[in-house]
Amino acid sequence: MRALALRLLTAALTATLTAALATACSGAAQTPASAPPPAAPAPANQGIAVGEPNPATPVARPASITDADIALAEKAIVVITKLSTAMTDAGANCQQAAAAIRAIIPELKAGIAETQPLDEKLKSDPAGREWFEKTYNPRLQQASEKLMASPCVSDPGVAEAMAELEK
Repeated sequence: MRALALRLLTAALTATLTAALATACSGAAQTPASAPPPAAPAPANQGIAVGEPNPATPVARPASITDADIALAEKAIVVITKLSTAMTDAGANCQQAAAAIRAIIPELKAGIAETQPLDEKLKSDPAGREWFEKTYNPRLQQASEKLMASPCVSDPGVAEAMAELEK
């Protein structure tokens, strides 16, 4: 399965979801060796209202980032967290993990499709991209770490279920 680098949030829905899944399937981390260690992950839900930046975000939200963009990002975090929680809850029951992944795939695919316009927008919006990275990457990293901690990441049935996301 091809390895994809973790990207900013919208790419997280178009690529980070796939990257986290591909990483979990291959059992290989995708953090470059030269990358600094990740910041302490933020709790999955800090009680941050939609449209409000993460309190740890050192940059102000750019005007180009709308409340609708934020709502989409928050929705993405919910789906990604749902996936990582399902993997964690399955423990060593890899059949259960594969079934949980298959159950979430329609939601993941819908999220990927919904974020395509935002992904395109951020390709030409460096300030918006930076804000999304600083605001959401800690939460995405936390979910990715939960996926990687699953004893089922290298299970063939789980890998097959994750590969269905790319179909």
